[in-house]
Amino acid sequence: MYNPQNLKVYLLDAKDSDTINFLFSKFSWFIPDMAIFPTSAQGFVVFDHGTARPLMAFHAMPYIRKMRIGALSVLRVSRILSLTGSWDEKLCLALIRVLQGLGQGFQVRKIEIEVYETINAEIFFPSSNCSIDVCNDPSLAQCLRAVGLVPANTILTYGLSLDSIDYTEYQSTNISVRPINSKSDIDRQEYYRLWADSGKLPFFCSAGTRITRWYEERPWYEDFSPIISNDKFVLFAELNGNSQGFVHWWPNNYRMAQKYGRNSIYSSRDKIAALQKEIKEAKIFKLAISTTNQKLRRLIERSLLHDAMSCMASNFNISQCQVSGITKKDESLLSTLEDLGGKKVHSILLFEVNK
Repeated sequence: MYNPQNLKVYLLDAKDSDTINFLFSKFSWFIPDMAIFPTSAQGFVVFDHGTARPLMAFHAMPYIRKMRIGALSVLRVSRILSLTGSWDEKLCLALIRVLQGLGQGFQVRKIEIEVYETINAEIFFPSSNCSIDVCNDPSLAQCLRAVGLVPANTILTYGLSLDSIDYTEYQSTNISVRPINSKSDIDRQEYYRLWADSGKLPFFCSAGTRITRWYEERPWYEDFSPIISNDKFVLFAELNGNSQGFVHWWPNNYRMAQKYGRNSIYSSRDKIAALQKEIKEAKIFKLAISTTNQKLRRLIERSLLHDAMSCMASNFNISQCQVSGITKKDESLLSTLEDLGGKKVHSILLFEVNK
């Protein structure tokens, strides 16, 4: 046992990260630590100072959440791992105490804990809508509930087989779909405009094209690695020449890193293209539809899903797809995915804690 008064928090360094990866690689819910995004996230390890025993590790990042009136400073906490082997109520209470202390240090008004509740299939890349990998033992969600926390939101992921889809059934003569031109300033601005207009952008943008106090999620990434910088990964839906929404997807690059090592993500574009065709898995992690044309929302969603999945199958040899970032409010999207044979495979809970 440990004394809550003896908890000490340290920054997570590279050596600690390797240890955590080794300890948790045997669990089915584990995903590799791939720090490939520019991010303001920082890793932390909590020790029992009396025994020098490591208790838990997590990542945290501050951001400014948009509100109907004003804004709210939030600390998002993800990738929470127990280093004792399991979760219990005492360890959860210790976690909350540590996070409240960090919240005061970050001068935020609320703390947001991102936790997987159910994992019924492997987690595809990317694992979260935040800028770092997310994984945890699902029993953590049960413990957080047991100590009195109530989820503020649930985020779902659906999985489906592309082999069973009749793509001709979902073609539209009214909506045209095209890839992003990543070198076009207009397309870049349109990406963020649609994301904000859809209500799916939870934080503020600066100058319309950059994310502040979280991370800069550039849809092009041409300066980093071809693993995530391909214009076919972002598709715009247009009606009469006006953008109505977009879909953003990536191949399951976890699979490539697991099979060929993390250095494979820095290979040449041609080499990466060949490796990604071997993965046969992908995830749609962002589907943003403008609120200005709600009457055509279902048609726009179907058109984007149709063209994205058709592109995956024909250009990247992908047969399995996951669609994430879904909430219960996305009724038309849920209906469309179920029509396509999709099944719920993951659920993430967002718990909120006042500092």
